[in-house]
Amino acid sequence: MMLLRFFLAGLVSPLAIFAQGPEPARPDFKTEQANPGAPVPDPAAAMKRMKKVSEDEFELGQIRFNAKTREVRLPCVLNMREGAIEYAVVHETGKTHEALLKSTASPLDLQVAMLLTSYQPGHSGLFPGEKDEAIRKRMESTAPKTPGANNVQLFVEWKDGAETKKLRLTDWMLEAPQKKKPTDFKHWVFNGSMIQASGFSAEIYGSLIGIYYDVTAVINCPSRLNGADDVWSPNTKLMPKEETPVTVIITPVAP
Repeated sequence: MMLLRFFLAGLVSPLAIFAQGPEPARPDFKTEQANPGAPVPDPAAAMKRMKKVSEDEFELGQIRFNAKTREVRLPCVLNMREGAIEYAVVHETGKTHEALLKSTASPLDLQVAMLLTSYQPGHSGLFPGEKDEAIRKRMESTAPKTPGANNVQLFVEWKDGAETKKLRLTDWMLEAPQKKKPTDFKHWVFNGSMIQASGFSAEIYGSLIGIYYDVTAVINCPSRLNGADDVWSPNTKLMPKEETPVTVIITPVAP
């Protein structure tokens, strides 16, 4: 709430929210050359678009967030019910062929909303399965100022007739080969995407929430299997039909 007040009062530079230090290593990610003609994200413009809905509720584009409860709501639709999944959520222009959900919401707006609700980006905790401490520290080269401030819970909410249903996002994921729900992580990690030469990475690639680790995504999965691209599949028994509107709800990790 205090951070939000600082932004609204103009006491914090919007550009400062993207200063996250060095980019963690990722073998298949290539830094692009500068492209002067490419669109560059404008956090200040994003702030001007923010609308106050109630005392604590705000909207930024399609993202709604509560400054008091720190709940962030991301509108999506169910994208696929079968096949291997590498993403929980992508933008509709992203890798929809391997994403559980798709959204028309701006990845930049999601990142700004997360920061305005006092989550702190950092890669710490994303690679618990890496036994070599030196490698793990290099991969987790960014960390929140407050330990644990990058940890979040993710839920899915949708309508089934007149009934509103809500589950943990992990309830919609099955881990191969046993086809069981994941049990090796209790929360997700808000690592935060970054600005590269050609613009805001998550906006360029359409990566919102990754299961297979994607450095360009805003949020990632900390499973020991987040480096495998053929492990995860949808849990169809608990899911509605494709194209069903679904809201991803992001909340703080309970104490």
